[in-house]
Amino acid sequence: TTFRDLHKPGQPFILANAWDIGSARVLKSMGAQAIATSSAAHAFTLGRPDGLGVSRDEALAHAEDLVAATGLPVQGDFENGWGDDPDTVAET
Repeated sequence: TTFRDLHKPGQPFILANAWDIGSARVLKSMGAQAIATSSAAHAFTLGRPDGLGVSRDEALAHAEDLVAATGLPVQGDFENGWGDDPDTVAET
């Protein structure tokens, strides 16, 4: 299933946020069809503040870890895309 396939008019799905691999696996075991990252939750697990407290590379690696651990589509909470211009955001 792709993330896009889950978007069906009149059939909403729940997209829960995982803060680490363990919570992602729990969400999958509860029937999640996809999961999302949380910039705040990820930053807090590292003892950092939300609001760009995590680098772009760390956030992307975190999302990759959740995909690898669950095989589910993962939507990323990537703050401002680590840029103020469209090209930088698109690169993220």
